[in-house]
Amino acid sequence: MATAKIIICTYGFPPYLRSLGGAIRVLKLAEFLTQKGEDVTVVCARTPHFDTFGYDEALAKINTITCEDPIANVARRTVTSAKDAAANSQKRSDPPNIQSRLRQRLKHVVLDAMIPDTGFLVSRKMRKAVLQEIESAKGPVALITSGPPHSIHLIGKHIKRTKNQVRWIMDYRDSWNGTSLFRKKNPFFQSINQSMERSCLKAADHLTYISGPMLPKAEQIANIQLSDKATLISNGFDEKLLDNITRTNKALNGRQMKLGYFGAVDHGEQSYRDPATVFKTLEKLPENKVQFVIHGPSKLEAGWEQRLGSRLMNGGKLTHLEAIQRMFEMDALVLLHTREEGADEVITGKVFEYISTGLPIISIGPKTMAVNQLLRDDPTFFSVDHRDEAHLLATIEKLHGQSLGGPVRRAESIIKAFSRTTQHEKFIQLLKVKEGNCE
Repeated sequence: MATAKIIICTYGFPPYLRSLGGAIRVLKLAEFLTQKGEDVTVVCARTPHFDTFGYDEALAKINTITCEDPIANVARRTVTSAKDAAANSQKRSDPPNIQSRLRQRLKHVVLDAMIPDTGFLVSRKMRKAVLQEIESAKGPVALITSGPPHSIHLIGKHIKRTKNQVRWIMDYRDSWNGTSLFRKKNPFFQSINQSMERSCLKAADHLTYISGPMLPKAEQIANIQLSDKATLISNGFDEKLLDNITRTNKALNGRQMKLGYFGAVDHGEQSYRDPATVFKTLEKLPENKVQFVIHGPSKLEAGWEQRLGSRLMNGGKLTHLEAIQRMFEMDALVLLHTREEGADEVITGKVFEYISTGLPIISIGPKTMAVNQLLRDDPTFFSVDHRDEAHLLATIEKLHGQSLGGPVRRAESIIKAFSRTTQHEKFIQLLKVKEGNCE
């Protein structure tokens, strides 16, 4: 590879993050490139969260530059205080007071005015760190910016303006303005936000994105054709992790059927992973029939664990390897997305790990979820609307009536297509450029 240095610029990177989901793509890419002997530097934000997720050895080999996020501590305290206040209010059954509503309203106004997002404050420090790395390089440099937050991509735009010889790959893990998730409510702020995305898309040497619907949205925003400089690079699963896994698919034989969910859950109307429908459905089933097993950060409403008894097991957080081992101990695996925003793009790295197990998958969320299209021809895949308790109950009953033990049922060709190696090789091809040429 002609590239002398590869810089990966992203916000969340271990150990400074609460959940591995948004960072596993970048972590595995950095690990892969480092193992290939490439000179890789990751520039990321430093926050109060700290968890290596079992990747201490890999992280020790990756050169990482961290930049203190000036509002991360404030944001964490604010969120904690708000949730504590909400919990206390719920216990007292008191409606939110006027002062509380005004604070919440002010918070939304302030966040809306931060364009494109709160990451813009730390991105200036990160940009300086990236520039220092570029100037110290003794050959061609490739820069990968991975977002959200999308303020990270503004670093790439600035670099291209001042260091045009740097090859910039803009990596989309979520649409910028393609869904309402990151759009601004104020029309003036939104016009600036959209203009920022358009200018970044035009300036980038290449665009990578994780699911099909994202490209036409970006093209509509930029008002240009991007297909000539865009590559679909999915998330994937790590084949090496599977080498250490023992597949323990066992027939039910009268025991509880285990439905495994791996990731964060959080109750509330604004939550993207509200387990309320799942819990209400479980309540209708005998306690000895099904167990819903949660592994990951969870904030459950008071009373549910008592009401569901052995039908719910909150197993807590695990290292990544432990989580994959536990997946193979389940009878079926559950995906959960409970809001329309961004649903048509939802194909997280966890999806591909689920696929690799060969176990049945239940996708609970809007019909537009991208994973529904990805696995539409898979007979072991079940899609259920996140508001349809009756359909979820029927699906669980159907699975329970099947013989779930035995060998892996998913076609090996499907599994191999989504390995991380297959996806990382696409990045390798994009980084193979002739010296002095960023085309």
